[in-house]
Amino acid sequence: MGEPTDTVWAQRSALVLGAGESGLACAEWLARLGAKVRLADSRPLAGVSPPPGVDAEFGLGHPMPERLLSACDVLVLSPGLSPHPDRVHSVSHLVEVAHARDIPILGELDLFEEALQSLGSGAYGSPTRESDEPELALARPAVLAVTGTNGKTTTVKLTAHLLESVGLDVQIAGNVSPSMLRALMDRLDARRLPQVWVLELSSFQLASALRFTPTASVILNLTEDHLDWHRSMEDYRASKLRVYGLPLPVGLALVYRDDAQLEAAVRAHLARHSQRPVETISFGLSPCRESELGFGLYADGLEWMVRQMPTGDADPSAQQSRLTRLMPSAAMRLQGRHNLLNAMAALGLAQAVTDDLAGMLHGLRTYLGEPHRLQSIAAADGIEFVDDSKGTNVGATVAALEGDAVPVAIIVGGDGKGQSFAPLFEALQRRNAIVVGIGRDGPLIVEGARQRGLHAEMAEDMAGAVSIGFAALRARVGEGRGQLLLSPACASLDMFQNYAHRATVFAQAVSALLEREGVQA
Repeated sequence: MGEPTDTVWAQRSALVLGAGESGLACAEWLARLGAKVRLADSRPLAGVSPPPGVDAEFGLGHPMPERLLSACDVLVLSPGLSPHPDRVHSVSHLVEVAHARDIPILGELDLFEEALQSLGSGAYGSPTRESDEPELALARPAVLAVTGTNGKTTTVKLTAHLLESVGLDVQIAGNVSPSMLRALMDRLDARRLPQVWVLELSSFQLASALRFTPTASVILNLTEDHLDWHRSMEDYRASKLRVYGLPLPVGLALVYRDDAQLEAAVRAHLARHSQRPVETISFGLSPCRESELGFGLYADGLEWMVRQMPTGDADPSAQQSRLTRLMPSAAMRLQGRHNLLNAMAALGLAQAVTDDLAGMLHGLRTYLGEPHRLQSIAAADGIEFVDDSKGTNVGATVAALEGDAVPVAIIVGGDGKGQSFAPLFEALQRRNAIVVGIGRDGPLIVEGARQRGLHAEMAEDMAGAVSIGFAALRARVGEGRGQLLLSPACASLDMFQNYAHRATVFAQAVSALLEREGVQA
């Protein structure tokens, strides 16, 4: 089972901008197809080796020189590079020249979609599977796509877990890593293509895509983020809406109904850009509307996650709904109300591939969640220490604050990426949180919290933040319960290598604090 054959690529010269994970995979993929490939990056990248057959030029500085386009007839953009002027990591000058010269501009999602189309049903019909594995009634693999401001990785991994629980061969790829083309090349080399792809797609990956045909897709939620890359919130929203299919929406569309503005935008997009009605499933913590297919919650003394399905009566006026109890919400091992929403989205996506609901519900009960996402790392004398370092935007931190109602001290701050902190201040006020600021935008958050009457202090580093938060929380609760929560609402690169490094430093600070205090965890 080899690469798709495409004689067109063998006659083309491609310039790939950006030598991160996605850019390296794009360059290697195009080289394997026979294209002449040049890989360029503004950074020195001393430890990065270009793929075989790829010419590379690193350390070009910013802006990268226009001469790079002199011998190229296809431009491939890595997702971290903004095509907009006056944005972080902007390559707008090269994009403008490419447009003027009619040079096509592609991204990894375009190349991945083209690869699946080129592989076709022949590759996916190859006899590499055991006969007792579940059958897919598809000429090509199912492609399930997840985007949103928060919860993408959890939902992607949970969806894959549900499908693997019923015996399907599933490959995760995209923003979550590995990149789509890296995963595809590894699968081709192993001569075993997956039955289902579950893709985490960022707004960057979707913004410039030209063609995408998912089996099912979802926007989990939408709050301000990445406004240092996008031109506006409207531009950010428009990029996310592309997850439902390009150039037209296709497949099953999951719609989050608890956000009226997002739901209206999604339904308007589907109606405006579809040639035929697109099947939709709604999900939310609120009840489903009458005669609507969807997931929600229902309480009859015990709170249940439920699925509502129309009865199928031909007369719309006689249409009624059937409610199926799926499982008590408390039976999930994932913490937080937001994870109930992630679970509903995962079930909705997965049901586009299989109707083995019992098997998926068993998988849902066994799923433990992801590192650095509301992960309890220690507890001592009634104080729980929680790592939510992956909360890199305001929406994620607001969701974290809507969990347990115990007194909380929260460590926030870092690179705010131009987002508004107003929703964060409201959530902090609702919880009467103790606020400890770190990083570049920590002082801004601390000042806003103080203006709202909250106890707020600034720390010089993570160790100081943990000490300040613990002392203030202990003073407030005495011997009672409390939570020291790292959920920064900001990116980490002003102080740390990445969010995982931030989490490691937090865990080290917690361990040192407990040892210093003589507290047994």
